[in-house]
Amino acid sequence: MKKGDYLAQHSMMLAFISCLMAKEIGIASPQINQKLTYASMLHDLSLTSNILESIQESETLEDSSLSWQEHKKYKNHTQDILEHLRKTSKIPGDVEDIINDHHELSQSNNIASKKSPSMISQLNALFALSDEFCHQVHFKDEINLDLFRIHWDDFYNHYNKGNFKKPLECLKKIVFNKIDLS
Repeated sequence: MKKGDYLAQHSMMLAFISCLMAKEIGIASPQINQKLTYASMLHDLSLTSNILESIQESETLEDSSLSWQEHKKYKNHTQDILEHLRKTSKIPGDVEDIINDHHELSQSNNIASKKSPSMISQLNALFALSDEFCHQVHFKDEINLDLFRIHWDDFYNHYNKGNFKKPLECLKKIVFNKIDLS
C-alpha cells in the first residue's frame, strides 16, 4: 500500500480489527465477517484520504483545514454512501445499519445521531468502536498504540456504556497485547 493512502489503510485495518473483535466476543461467522468487511471498505468511500487526514490532524471537525464544501461532504458522507447502497441488492442489508451507526458515540466528530448506547446493536457498536480506535491509532502513516494507551482511561470511560461494553473489553485485550494478533 502506498504511503499517504489513508483511506485504504484505515479501511483494511478496520476490517481486521472488527473481525478480530467479533471472533473474540463470540459472534464471528462467515456472514458477520463479510458484513464487517463490506462496512469497512464502504463506510468512508465517498471521502478522500486528504479529507480524512485533515480531520484526523485536528482537535475537532470545526478546527480542520477543510473548505466549506469538504466540511459539508464529510457531514453528509454516511448518508451519501447509504443512498448508493440502497440502489444495489448485492450488499447485505445489515451493512447499511452498520454504516449508519459508525459515528455513534464518537469522540472525534459531532455527526452522530446521538442514539442511546443501549439502542445500538452490539455488532454496530463493535464496528463504531473499531472505527474510532483505528482513527485514533493511525496517524500520518504510522500506527501508535503507545499514545493510545496513555489516553486509554478517557477512551474507556467514554465508551463503557450499553452495547459498547463487551466490544470495549475485547478492545482492551487487543490494546494491551492480551490477544495474539497472528
